[in-house]
Amino acid sequence: MIINSPHPYAFMRALATDPQQQAASAYMNWLRMPGSELGLAKHGFAALEGFFNGMGQPPAPWFEPLRARYQAMWSVPGENGSHSLTGGVNYYRASPLHPPTDTDPGPAALTLQPQDWLVKRPTLVIWGEQDLALPSSLLDGLDALVNPLTIERIPDGGHWVVHEQPERINAAIDRWLAAQA
Repeated sequence: MIINSPHPYAFMRALATDPQQQAASAYMNWLRMPGSELGLAKHGFAALEGFFNGMGQPPAPWFEPLRARYQAMWSVPGENGSHSLTGGVNYYRASPLHPPTDTDPGPAALTLQPQDWLVKRPTLVIWGEQDLALPSSLLDGLDALVNPLTIERIPDGGHWVVHEQPERINAAIDRWLAAQA
């Protein structure tokens, strides 16, 4: 089961060739920069909250009740004097999957083959179609990479659809699991 997370090959292809995906993922290049974790933590985690709290849209109603818990987690010191957010941004720093820049071709330098990324297990993909970072176009052609595939589209769901509509997500998972039995 996958919730608003693209297939690696499809994401690589989109980052290398799709201007819409490159623009939607531009934040990744900022996260890759040295010190980005300090920028995320500045002013009481205001920039980091921006990723969770609507991504430039109106405030997300699900976030406010969880704000204190998130901030407490983000405030825990990292290991060996690092910042607690360093591990998270290191994910972006280590990955070649980011929009190309003038100095780093990112996914354009990769020579991956789609047949090496086939998923041959029953898979449920739940997708919030209002996701600003991961457009629904990432689902196009997914059936060539994943088989058998079930896609559950949530037309009014965003990037954090699991927080926005937990009952709907759970119902979709329950339906899919029942169909697999």
